[in-house]
Amino acid sequence: MSTAKDPQILEKLSLFRHKARKYEKSEAQQSTDDKRINNVEMEDIYTKIIDDIDFLQHRIAQVKNADYANKSFAVLQSYESMLASRESVLNWLHENKIAPVSMQTQKTGTNY
Repeated sequence: MSTAKDPQILEKLSLFRHKARKYEKSEAQQSTDDKRINNVEMEDIYTKIIDDIDFLQHRIAQVKNADYANKSFAVLQSYESMLASRESVLNWLHENKIAPVSMQTQKTGTNY
């Protein structure tokens, strides 16, 4: 008896092929969904970093321009530290080409 013509083996092989095709389609769809989700999330993260940088630059300028009595050097140091951190993340995103393509050349600018 040839195993290649055994109806049970052929049925199992057919079922296996069906499951494999279904799995491949599922994986392809998941990959597409992941790319879409990750791209949207990355744009949100990138935008948030840009907004934080703009805000911190504005706040640092305000603190530096404040009267000496109203200057808080601890606040200024905190803002400068936060700004350096955000700029570091932004540079890392650019260097590793993780930033969304539409935003890779975007510059920060104060909106306040």
